[in-house]
Amino acid sequence: MEDIVLPRQSWAHAQGWRSTVIGALACAVVAAAAAFAFAPRELPDFPATENDMSQILVNGVLTSGENVIAVGELGEIRITGDGGENWTVADVVPKRGSTLTNAAYLDKGVAVAVGHDLWMLRTEDDGRTWQELSYSEEFSEPMLGIHVTATGRAFAFGSFGRVMVSDDRGKTWTMKDVGAGDWHYYAMASDDRGHIMLVGEQGLVVRSKDNGETWSKVEPFYPGSFFGVLKLENAWLAYGLRGRLFRSADGENWTELESPIPVSLFDGVVLRSGRVLLVGQGGTVLSSINDGRTFSVLQSGGLHSLTSVTELSPGVVLVGGENGITKLNMQ
Repeated sequence: MEDIVLPRQSWAHAQGWRSTVIGALACAVVAAAAAFAFAPRELPDFPATENDMSQILVNGVLTSGENVIAVGELGEIRITGDGGENWTVADVVPKRGSTLTNAAYLDKGVAVAVGHDLWMLRTEDDGRTWQELSYSEEFSEPMLGIHVTATGRAFAFGSFGRVMVSDDRGKTWTMKDVGAGDWHYYAMASDDRGHIMLVGEQGLVVRSKDNGETWSKVEPFYPGSFFGVLKLENAWLAYGLRGRLFRSADGENWTELESPIPVSLFDGVVLRSGRVLLVGQGGTVLSSINDGRTFSVLQSGGLHSLTSVTELSPGVVLVGGENGITKLNMQ
């Protein structure tokens, strides 16, 4: 915990248009749900076991076999060991009530969750119990994502240019300057050769070719925000505001794709079959079966937005969002 450095600027440092950006940022994380309050809130009482996930706002979902961890609003963490049939409330110490935005596995049974108020939690028992790594009421900036590379190096990132790195399975974290200023970072992807792509607001794309040791900004090619990025089989895919899609074979030169629907996209996954799924506003699910060259609409027009997607088993997908967790069969 000693290695975690708090920012030199407070939330009040950013005025004017920055407040507008933060509003858009919160909407991206929860997929157009009601604006988040950054201050901790009192937690309601939950039963030990809860089968109905429909009332939980899920921002991140991750799987390891039949084990699933879902994180969301009010610091809620739910776990299941049977593929989502029965859910249990995880033991979080201490309970803060701040929104959790994402989580990732760093090793077998080891995961880290991140959220608002610089809140970071870690588990070593597949999500059953969580211990706090950091928290700050004074610096209420949200951490928005976490990503683990093929080497096991973990990155946590979020608002005002904050990027943190861990090389010990998430036990300790240090600040990393990627040289892009104090923009907000929304998503990260990597391949097995040490290439990393980090995307954010105002079309920001930052890349590394050495597993995060050094970074360089990609020449801007789009002024809108990117909420997600994926490493495809033979390319990179960036997506986000108003359904805009961009594909690159080398990470430097990007080509805009034809988007089938003009709604914001918040998360994506490459299935074991090679199919690419993107989820977003209004229950939208997009699909590509040609390595992200073209996309079609699988569903859209719902009342609830989707913020996260992961593959549970071959062809079976878990989607999280404003209406909890939904299981989709893609076979």
